[in-house]
Amino acid sequence: MRRRFAGWLAAALLSAAAPALAAPTAEVKVERDGSHFKVLAVGVVPAELALAWDTVVDYPRMTQFVPGMQRAQVVSREGERRMVEFVSTAGSFLIDRPVRTRLSIEHQRPHRVDSRLLPDWVDGAPPSLTAYRGYYLLTVVPVDGRPGVRLEFGAELDVGPDESPLLLALLGTWSMRSSVRGQFEALLAEIERRQLAVAVK
Repeated sequence: MRRRFAGWLAAALLSAAAPALAAPTAEVKVERDGSHFKVLAVGVVPAELALAWDTVVDYPRMTQFVPGMQRAQVVSREGERRMVEFVSTAGSFLIDRPVRTRLSIEHQRPHRVDSRLLPDWVDGAPPSLTAYRGYYLLTVVPVDGRPGVRLEFGAELDVGPDESPLLLALLGTWSMRSSVRGQFEALLAEIERRQLAVAVK
């Protein structure tokens, strides 16, 4: 018992003395043409491919780690196809508003996820976007001599005619980039957190 306690104490001291891991960062690019946006986000995280994949498609738990996500509910599944309903609160030009979408999602495990907007209403309201197509691409890469994953997210979407053209011109690109960066880096951080939890078991 004394030896076991000494081991726990040593592990605790080493953990306390170790520098905190920096949160994963992403490169995010946003292009805008009127109300149409094209988004690309890329980041690298030290993790096993299978674990990274499981995190990317872990829809029910996204409310626990994706900023602003209020609901991510799998409505139906058939093979590798999912219909998922998302409700989130996103900052739109300094004003928080609900974003409601239902997506058809196709899994090509363990490397690619493709999604497209469905016209279905959510919570008695039409989709918050007028168009959306997106993807995740997972590629195995080395990270400091360890297994790692390069995660890429791309999307084209249209926020529709309700947004003010002036606000879109002034703040649209900044707002979209900020929102995508926050959610994408939170996903990278969750992948890294889960990998570390596996490593200490």
